[in-house]
Amino acid sequence: MTTMSTDVVIVSFNTRELLKKCLESLIRVADELQDGKIIVVDNASADGSSEMVEHQFPHVHLLRQSTNIGFGPANNRGFAAGTAPYVLFLNSDTVVHPLAILRLREFLAQNIRFAAVGPRLVFPDGSFHPSCRRFPTVLRNLWQLSGMEARLGHPHYLCNWLSQKEHRSGIAADMVSGACFMIKRAIMEKIGGFDEKIFLYEEEMDIFLRVRRLGHRVGYINHAIVEHHHGASSGEKLKNDFPLYHQFKSKYYCFRKHYGAAKAKLVYLSDQAILTCSATLNRFRGTPSDAQRLAKLSRKAYLDARLI
Repeated sequence: MTTMSTDVVIVSFNTRELLKKCLESLIRVADELQDGKIIVVDNASADGSSEMVEHQFPHVHLLRQSTNIGFGPANNRGFAAGTAPYVLFLNSDTVVHPLAILRLREFLAQNIRFAAVGPRLVFPDGSFHPSCRRFPTVLRNLWQLSGMEARLGHPHYLCNWLSQKEHRSGIAADMVSGACFMIKRAIMEKIGGFDEKIFLYEEEMDIFLRVRRLGHRVGYINHAIVEHHHGASSGEKLKNDFPLYHQFKSKYYCFRKHYGAAKAKLVYLSDQAILTCSATLNRFRGTPSDAQRLAKLSRKAYLDARLI
């Protein structure tokens, strides 16, 4: 194992065809790993994902889980299966472009203060895909859920995601997308890996807040390119209670963990106020709305998050 080798960890859950494309893209750039492993952790997929990996990619290290243990816990299993000094955590619904892994690793090797770095994500048609985020705050959460971030996109300091103009190569970002980021193994070991109380969503908030509190930085470079099919594992989010519930739950848990119980409650109460108001207005207008359902999911998620 060389000092510049890279392990790739992919968590898979019912994304067989996308996972196949992801692995094909990695095989094409396998020399960039420099003896690192490609590790797939399958969370009990029911679509034949494990069998596909086993038969078509025999050199990939496959870890089958008997149940869906969650995104963070599965990443920890994959991380533990490798030894390379750099680790690329990669969603199964991505396609890695040539030189992306090499450029991410070179950035970390040349910038000692940076513990992690993310690439420029693009949608499959090549269009802009947000890749960097600010750390959430009560006001940013309010701005996003109220729809003001989507409608106005400014002032920038209230927006969670950086604008296209703000995605400048080499910048230090609060956090980069969890769809693809590279981190130094020694740093990941120091922070203790993914928090296994988080089943799905907000993993990057938790990871990068801990990284920053150790005094390290998180970078972004736009000359490393990775395609991302957004949300493939969670399905059509607004039609499915499961991902929505976990998005709320993880948010409240992370706010409580990093900012305290009072701010977590304030975020929850602001969510409830916005969703209840939206449900009421839409009822008067006679227009369909998911707000009432989301308010119920938010309430359950907040109560459950207090128990972990």
